[in-house]
Amino acid sequence: MDPISIAASSASLAVFCVKVAAAVYTITDSVRNVDTNVSGLHQELVGFSGTLNAIEKTWKQNTTVLMAYSGPDAALWTSVTENLDNSKSTLEMLEKALANVKKGGFFGQGILSKPTKAAKLSLSMADITAYQHRINSHHIAMQGGLQMISLCLHIQGNASLQSLDTSLASLGDLIKLISQRADTALQGIKNSGSDPSQVDNESGKVVSGLQSMARAANSVFTSASTVIDGRRSTIYEGSVVGEGDFYNDSGRVWGGSVLGTPLTEEQYSGIENWIPPPTKAKDESKRDSSNLPATNNSRSGNADFLGKAINAVKEAIALDNAKDYEKAYKQYYICLELFMLAIKFEKNPESKRIMQNKAAEYMDRAEKLKSYLQTQASAIPIRKAAPIVSRSPSNPGIPLVLPPGTSTKKFDDYIVQAENICGVDNVKIITKAEETYKKLLKALDMLNLNNSDRDQLLISAVVRPRKESEAQEIVRLCNTFEIPVWSFSGVSEVDYRAAIPRVPGSIGLDFGCYMNKVLGVNELRSYVVVEPGATYSNIYWYLQDNNLDQKFEIDLPLYMGGLALGNIVEDSTLKLHCGKEVILPNGDILKTGSIQLSSVQQASDGNSQAEQPETKEKQTLNFRSNELNNNLLPEGGLGITVKLAICITPKLGGCQPYQITFPKDNDLSQIIDITRELRQAMIIQSNPSLRHVLLDAAILGPKSSYATSNTPLGDADLDGVTKDFNSGRWNFYGAVRGPEHIRNALWQIIKEAFSQIEGASFYFSENTQQENSLLFARSKQLRGNPTTHEIAWTKWIPNGSHICFQLTSNISGDMANTQYSVTKKRIQEAGFDFMGTFTIDTRQMHHIIYIVYETYDADSRRQVHKLILQLMNDCAENGWMEYWTYGALMDQVCAARDLTDNTIAKINTEIKDVIDPTGILEPGRNGVWPTRSDKSVWKQMADRSLVE
Repeated sequence: MDPISIAASSASLAVFCVKVAAAVYTITDSVRNVDTNVSGLHQELVGFSGTLNAIEKTWKQNTTVLMAYSGPDAALWTSVTENLDNSKSTLEMLEKALANVKKGGFFGQGILSKPTKAAKLSLSMADITAYQHRINSHHIAMQGGLQMISLCLHIQGNASLQSLDTSLASLGDLIKLISQRADTALQGIKNSGSDPSQVDNESGKVVSGLQSMARAANSVFTSASTVIDGRRSTIYEGSVVGEGDFYNDSGRVWGGSVLGTPLTEEQYSGIENWIPPPTKAKDESKRDSSNLPATNNSRSGNADFLGKAINAVKEAIALDNAKDYEKAYKQYYICLELFMLAIKFEKNPESKRIMQNKAAEYMDRAEKLKSYLQTQASAIPIRKAAPIVSRSPSNPGIPLVLPPGTSTKKFDDYIVQAENICGVDNVKIITKAEETYKKLLKALDMLNLNNSDRDQLLISAVVRPRKESEAQEIVRLCNTFEIPVWSFSGVSEVDYRAAIPRVPGSIGLDFGCYMNKVLGVNELRSYVVVEPGATYSNIYWYLQDNNLDQKFEIDLPLYMGGLALGNIVEDSTLKLHCGKEVILPNGDILKTGSIQLSSVQQASDGNSQAEQPETKEKQTLNFRSNELNNNLLPEGGLGITVKLAICITPKLGGCQPYQITFPKDNDLSQIIDITRELRQAMIIQSNPSLRHVLLDAAILGPKSSYATSNTPLGDADLDGVTKDFNSGRWNFYGAVRGPEHIRNALWQIIKEAFSQIEGASFYFSENTQQENSLLFARSKQLRGNPTTHEIAWTKWIPNGSHICFQLTSNISGDMANTQYSVTKKRIQEAGFDFMGTFTIDTRQMHHIIYIVYETYDADSRRQVHKLILQLMNDCAENGWMEYWTYGALMDQVCAARDLTDNTIAKINTEIKDVIDPTGILEPGRNGVWPTRSDKSVWKQMADRSLVE
């Protein structure tokens, strides 16, 4: 086959590639979360099509030179022809296989069409994987052919030695790769599929084509090496360089005619001239043409990706010049993904920096095309970008961790625009010199990290929006730059809202500095509206300052300094909130539930509070106010909550806190069963807590006040503790509310029920000694008054940190007893003291375990991590559901809550992909990851520093 025929065949095959790639895309679009090999197959087909197009254009536009070429490497044509034929055969077989998957059969229509396709695709996965490998082999072989022709044209065009050296080194790397792939394919014949004759025949063709290309490439390499080493520039007759010639400091380089349309010098330098030449070994004075060429290129591991990236850039620029902007936009993103892979494997820091900067330039061009295409499609004017100004002196240097796929130039541009939105003082790049760095490490301590690894899990910069509109603009900016963002408030380290992104290098959106206000109270509907940085203490003092404390009280958690938003949103306490205002991934605002309603009371100073629409007559019931979506959005990383409506309780008649103590460990089962009956009958009006003795003891004093040993306290020690402050092994806390006659009636029923347990004692706070009474401190909280007394248990040991492990199950005395026995055993085996509490709802039981460990002791942190993983396994074995632990184990918790076929994860990811197509909004929050990004790499990055 001559060059003209080869050009025609390449063009035809490129179109065929696109057709098959479209079929693959149709399947992956209709059956989400398919195996990564399927999406990889689509990408491989697109890249292969680009290479074939490049071959067609190169050979078609240089027909005269190539037809006259008759040197020792003329076998090249035979090799290229063989590989084109093999490629066509593989694509035809793949097309048939995909057509079979697309057929729905009996269930091919309606609601079962997607599951049917998914099932067929799963059954065909081995074949899909084999096809991907074959097409990749064809692709590599044809890249070798294109590189050989490019090298010949370089020589014919009297290119500079630097360009020739680079081109020769790339061919050498490709020869190695082609040879290795041939060996791999040959080995694969021994492991053929269910139809050995057909599989072996096709595999044999692949091997033959690769071997043929390797021989032809080796011949070209040998001839070219002789030319370059002898510094002769005209081994072949003819010239390919025409009017589109470009020059650099070293002389003439490859002409623009090879690309199809002339490029500017600036465009060309962005493709190839910036690639560093290969590094030669000191003892390599002359190449040995008798062996497989070795270039000693430091980039040999990534030459395949880099070569693909360069070809993709050439194609993108050609499409761009031809004003085919839609194809150019897609092609730019193909080249960017390839550049990211090349950068990942690049070992030379300077080469990596250059590639990052160039990739950022192509990203900028792609974004401009994207904006243009969106404007053309929607007729919406392109939003003007913030003006670029010089970098603020307050933000010097490079962050400890850059966002994934982000060059320093791109990051620098992002920071400048973020400063324009929020102000220079409200954007901080995280370096070790930055004071915020030290605060962030406090949050990272919750992850039980090795100290040397903590820096790898940092955010890259903190942005502090002053108002909602600024937060919207920052989210839009992150979308434009495709940089992940993670929201938190005040560098809190006590809940899931901590500054610990799942993707290292994310932008931290900090609401704790400015957006921390209580916005107002709706007295008629009994709710308060707060910003994400507001704490329970803020709410309490707002009620006090606006004379609302006698009208309302709020259900308070143990830790008053905790974020209202974090505790309610992440702890899934749906009943405690009645609406949200959420920033969606595109920067728009969604209002749900009561947050849509007007009539929020203004503060006493007269300042405007929550921004409310004019709508007044709307139903406030959760299921009629989008509360299903309201609860889904923030938990799955689909939106960032910027306002929250929290339910508050009107005070009607008074509150009487009480405590009931039980003397024996084995009273637990009976306590739980009685509590279930009373709670479901609403005799117990709100969720009570049943606390283990050691949790109460730790509040009243450190471990050293009860024992001299560091080992976990045994039964004898616990008996001594109960005597020290007149407590029980289990202590029950609750409150009766309402007018006095209602309180008296409820208390009488409660007391009679628990009196069935031998040794039960009953107390009111008025009857206890204040200085040694936990009930006295708890009574304040039960009445809605803030207290810090509850968190004194964190001082149980010196330098103590804590982790909570929370699980939920059906309300059952026997189940509670089993949970207590299993968890207590595990905790004591790990060298810690058991501290726990049971909270009883109307239909479910929560078991909260507090683990106090030494912050700066590596062994203690390691033991905690192993303990949490063991407890998760125990939950899975017993059918219990853990719902909250520290942030690094979000994926494990999410998996434990899923069904056996990962149905929930698939649904969550599919929704995530639709609402957040760029995947930038809190990827990985609560185990929900975007499909479009390599979540496996991100998850490994996020989890790699955990102490195993």
